[in-house]
Amino acid sequence: MGSSGINAEYMGSSGINAEYMGSSGINAEYMGVSRNGMEFTAFWWYRDCGTFPSGTVDVLGDAYGSCAPSDCYCFQRIPEGASENRTWMLAIDSAGTEYLWQFDSGNRVAHAAWQAFHDHVRTPHGEQINTGVSWSPTALAEGPAVSDGASPNACGSAMATQDSFMYREQNGVISVMLDDDGCDCCTTLALGHGMCGADCSTSYGSCSRDNMAGADFLHDDGCSAPRSSGVTLTLYFHNELA
Repeated sequence: MGSSGINAEYMGSSGINAEYMGSSGINAEYMGVSRNGMEFTAFWWYRDCGTFPSGTVDVLGDAYGSCAPSDCYCFQRIPEGASENRTWMLAIDSAGTEYLWQFDSGNRVAHAAWQAFHDHVRTPHGEQINTGVSWSPTALAEGPAVSDGASPNACGSAMATQDSFMYREQNGVISVMLDDDGCDCCTTLALGHGMCGADCSTSYGSCSRDNMAGADFLHDDGCSAPRSSGVTLTLYFHNELA
């Protein structure tokens, strides 16, 4: 561990992964951003490259340090050395929405997310659904709401309480969902395959990875599944000094 609390193997002198930094210190578009007085480093991204990668079986399948900035997709986890109660996660999508979460070991939904994004531990359907414990993000910027025409505006003008989390397999893809009830509507995070309950919904067409695997926009005010194209989404982490 370095002084920053992040595994030293992945850290440069600036506290940012040196291997994945360009000549300017940080790849300005993807690798590093500053928000709320904190420096964030990209660890996961899905760029609009047209298709969901056919060999992917887990959207958090890679340890931190597996990707290069030029990669079209990067399905890494938060570095092993990060500490739960000192880590924030920032999500930015191509619609202009920016959401910020802080992990919290005392919040069951946040802790389940931490176990997925950091520990690579799955959360099956039913374990963290309609918990009544909110882990809703802070909206730093909010682009236009996006849905696929299935129940548009079903969530209303305010963000639905994000009290449900899954990290489980659907049609061969271990996927992530953070939302209000464990189905595709009103999600803030939908990574991998569409999920609804213990299966997936056919409201958007065929329930197959060819039709609904990729990433969804952050601001989903209706019902939509992840899509293979048309969206770019990047997740960043910040780990506070101990």
